[in-house]
Amino acid sequence: MKKKAIISSTFIILICIVAAASVWIIQQNQVSKQDDMVYVTKDHKTRPSININHELTEKVTLGAIGDILIHSPVYVDAFNGAE
Repeated sequence: MKKKAIISSTFIILICIVAAASVWIIQQNQVSKQDDMVYVTKDHKTRPSININHELTEKVTLGAIGDILIHSPVYVDAFNGAE
């Protein structure tokens, strides 16, 4: 029983090594091809902007997460003697 498990485990490991090596070789070939490629760029024209009288509304959203329970050491630190 142990001999079959060792043989099947060794076979699975060898298959994984061969698969990993083939993927690595394919990736190395793709990297070398990418180094040889030349990309053509175009000059872009600016679009004319149309000025329409819009009011700018500024909005700020504040989100917070935390404990809203004030613990007694904070109350003691904040106490100033007045009630």
